Amino acid sequence: MSTSIIVYTQQSCSHCHRQMEWMNKKHIPFEERDISNEDCRNEFLDLEGKGTPLTLLKSKNTNEIITGFNEKMLAKRLLLD
Repeated sequence: MSTSIIVYTQQSCSHCHRQMEWMNKKHIPFEERDISNEDCRNEFLDLEGKGTPLTLLKSKNTNEIITGFNEKMLAKRLLLD
């Protein structure tokens, strides 16, 4: 996969847990960054994050942000059937 995926989360976020469970079941590699960590929170704020999960899809030429757990959009962006 030429896209790297970073998911900004927080412990109390049930949507975060559901999204990560869904991604694991689909064998989609991702890096979790918990915004309770100051460095991760600063990255999240730099991305103008307002809520979690916030998913950053990083490719060579573009970055795309998906806010919230949107299974259909994630599947479409990651070319899943």
